[in-house]
Amino acid sequence: MGKNQYWARQRRLTHAYLTEASNAHYYGIMYHESSLEDMASKVMCQLTWDDPSLSEYSGPITNVLTPLWHLPEMINPWKRAERRRHDEQQDWWMERLMHIRAKMMLGLQRPCFARQYLEKGHKRSNLSGDYEASCVIGMIALVGIFTVAGPLSYWLVSMVHHPQWQTIVQKEIDEECHGRMPTLEDAPRLPVLRACIKETMRWRPNVPTGVAHEMEADDVFRGYHLAKGTRILPLDWAFLRNPMKYPDPDNFRPERWLEPGWPTYQEPLSHFPTIKGMTSFGWGQRQCLGQTLTQDELIVACGALSWCFNLKPKKDLATGLDLPVPMDKSNSLLIIKPSPFQMTFEPRSKARKQQALRLWEESDARDRRERYEFAEAATIALEKLKTEI
Repeated sequence: MGKNQYWARQRRLTHAYLTEASNAHYYGIMYHESSLEDMASKVMCQLTWDDPSLSEYSGPITNVLTPLWHLPEMINPWKRAERRRHDEQQDWWMERLMHIRAKMMLGLQRPCFARQYLEKGHKRSNLSGDYEASCVIGMIALVGIFTVAGPLSYWLVSMVHHPQWQTIVQKEIDEECHGRMPTLEDAPRLPVLRACIKETMRWRPNVPTGVAHEMEADDVFRGYHLAKGTRILPLDWAFLRNPMKYPDPDNFRPERWLEPGWPTYQEPLSHFPTIKGMTSFGWGQRQCLGQTLTQDELIVACGALSWCFNLKPKKDLATGLDLPVPMDKSNSLLIIKPSPFQMTFEPRSKARKQQALRLWEESDARDRRERYEFAEAATIALEKLKTEI
């Protein structure tokens, strides 16, 4: 989308909703979902529509062989499939917004981004109507899923390939959290965890090509003329492998964020390292609005995984050898994640396994109880209103 009134008002709405969710620590949703593989999807669908449904989309072959995209639609099955996916997605987003509105009329809808918009956002955001609103709200969820699922998946890859750092992270969590699962309040005391998260995002960037930008005016860069309207790609893979800033750039070195003498070292370690401000999130007015959400989800998820499990390669039952966990294979989307792989999630102890199961059961029971109590109270209020009428 170009820099225009639509972009500006949609960005304002997105910023407001994500900021409010961050200030409220996401209403405890992350801790409820932190042990699930599909955490990113469930957290965003819960925040957006109060419904932890799951959504996944794989890109067409034209993401790899881009010239095929320019074939006429009549002989371009990928473009037809993408148009169909686009239309189905738009319809689904609109259906969700209408569903939320219907539940609100009955007093049965709990707080979420969609309800927040329908209650007061339509008066403040200057959005054109339900269609634009459903798209903005839907994109918040979609982008929130992709930007977290990739780094979280690569975290597993980095820990499997660097067990020595996994051990250091586990030791830090055990000592600083005294045996309990870490929370966001513990983050200032977990610099090694944050360093491994940040190094994972540097070592295997989520958007290696960067997001395309368009020149607003003619410019010259190192003798190259860039005309107004030219689309440029800020190649994040290259930025994050600059050997002057990142010595030994091809290797996983979390100590670059923790030890004085490295170009990237910053103090205090209660705040740094932080993934906020990384080139992966872009720059200026186009900078990603979900940086806090991404960091908080990764701290909760990676912390919970390290607290509960030893992340290890899976054994081939026939040969007894470790099954490979590739470091150089991914999907072909703009926001990437590794190709599917097999690994072992080994509980660190029997007691830790039982503790994790108990935490999940308690959280699930609490979630079910809160949903039931809200629905019961709404039903009573509705029946009372009927009798008064």
